[in-house]
Amino acid sequence: MGLASCGLFDCPSLPQAGVDALAGLGDAALGMFFLNGQKIRNALHISGGANQCSADYKGGQAAGFIGGFATGAGELELLNVSLASEAQLAQVVAGEGLPILGAGTGTALGDAARLEAEYGGSAADWAKVTSESYTGSSGLQFEIHAFQNAIIDAVVEAKTVITKW
Repeated sequence: MGLASCGLFDCPSLPQAGVDALAGLGDAALGMFFLNGQKIRNALHISGGANQCSADYKGGQAAGFIGGFATGAGELELLNVSLASEAQLAQVVAGEGLPILGAGTGTALGDAARLEAEYGGSAADWAKVTSESYTGSSGLQFEIHAFQNAIIDAVVEAKTVITKW
């Protein structure tokens, strides 16, 4: 450690991987209490240069989620995510999903022939649809994707797609 120009000792700097991992861990932990770590850092002008796209940040975030759920702090977030997922699925099953490929979009659906063979209907009537997106207090963002054929009233192969971790 050396002396800073103001006469105080310089603290050793953390490697970037450590900064990213600790920021991810902290953001996940704060998210359990409906707080946004990045907004807090910005407000206090202590961003520290955390790279939220790095694998270290995402690893720290995953550790924070696991720790929060293991201690019970994440139960409310888990309930909110579960309820949002059920609402999204209900939206898609009710035929209210937004088409993103295939019928009604002008963009070909690569799975159309397979869907026709497996579930019936005409390949031209199949569409890939999405629900509204949900963003949890931790920053986790997801939506439901499925295949829909409005003519034969079928919604199949629904799955959750995480769009932001």
